Amino acid sequence: MTEAAQPAEPAAPVEPCPNCGAAEPGPFCAQCGQRRPAPDDYSLRRFWRHVFHEATEVDSSLVRSLAGLFRPGYLTREHLAGRRARHLSPVKLYLLISAVYFLFAWDASFEMMNYADQFRNDPNVTAALPSEMGQKYLAGLDEIIERSGEYTGYLRFVTVLGLGFVLALLYRRQDRRQGRALGQHFVFTLHFYSFYLVFALLVLAALLLWRAAFGGTVSTWLYFVIGYLPVAPFAYAALRRVYGQGRGKTALKAALLMLFDAVMWMTVGILAFGVATFQVLRS
Repeated sequence: MTEAAQPAEPAAPVEPCPNCGAAEPGPFCAQCGQRRPAPDDYSLRRFWRHVFHEATEVDSSLVRSLAGLFRPGYLTREHLAGRRARHLSPVKLYLLISAVYFLFAWDASFEMMNYADQFRNDPNVTAALPSEMGQKYLAGLDEIIERSGEYTGYLRFVTVLGLGFVLALLYRRQDRRQGRALGQHFVFTLHFYSFYLVFALLVLAALLLWRAAFGGTVSTWLYFVIGYLPVAPFAYAALRRVYGQGRGKTALKAALLMLFDAVMWMTVGILAFGVATFQVLRS
């Protein structure tokens, strides 16, 4: 005779998640993702494990993201394919790089190209202002440059979104066929501008070293040729990899993208400098 089946022991009750109240089994809450509390949460061992995990996770994902930026279209393809855990999110990556650029590179580039002295010595600027206002402009020029960098950083994020709309127009037929959403273009533009700013930082560092070694100032055209034009083939390669169109169409769209960006750079720069100047003169 076979033994009678033993009745299954009742499952232990599941403590509700303290964050959202969901009562589902597992080490992590299925609703909000928070790890369930453990008895040793506040032990010294757990604390140091948490510190090590957070530091290495942030550093490794940042390093992988920065390395991925130099492979045209790679981060965008990975993100859209759902492989996102290994890299920083497009928004976080852009905001981090943008903050570093406008915190350090903006003033450095103005100083490297001696823009402050050019503005101070431009007779057209001071001649257009009353004498008292002209003196105030010259005295507050450093503050104007600093403020304009801050405003440019804010406005550049708007141009990132603007470029997404431009790509949506350029690829509208493909979007309809493939069911592509507008937000996917924003992922591309965030990665594109992140590379753009990292490349500009590297070029700026190289030019500052060159200036320290040989002296003098760096001309605007040299900074443009070295720091901007090489971005065009990167834009072409990234568009080709992400959108998969032919060489001719992709080259045309890359040229339009770079033209839009150049116009927006000038517009944002002029607007930011004008607002900063108005505020300083009014104060």
